[in-house]
Amino acid sequence: MSGGGRHGDADQIVLLLADAVQRAVLASERAADRLEALPRQWRQVRAPRARSAEAALLGALLDHPVLDAEDAREVSGASVSATYAALDSLTSAGVLRLAVQRRRDRVWVAAAVMDEVETLLDELAAPER
Repeated sequence: MSGGGRHGDADQIVLLLADAVQRAVLASERAADRLEALPRQWRQVRAPRARSAEAALLGALLDHPVLDAEDAREVSGASVSATYAALDSLTSAGVLRLAVQRRRDRVWVAAAVMDEVETLLDELAAPER
């Protein structure tokens, strides 16, 4: 094989990689924009009292999209009962969903954040158009 053939193959691979990176950057920018809008949307669904456990959780969901009860209590700074009430309220409103429900250990996820991650992965996996 001549040096020219190998050079051509490398060019094609570099072009494919550059295209993949560009697609990933664009998809990630769209995802970031959608994620940035979520707290506003959550507050439209649930209008919590200022400084409540629910308000604290809503304000922290982008940083903590997966929470167990102890994480939620630490994030909210509220009592155990107020934290569970906030978790129940946000779950009923569809902001959170239970990802793991064992007798003593429950884990909640920010539904829209997880949906956005799935959307991003689907966009990245989609064949080039």
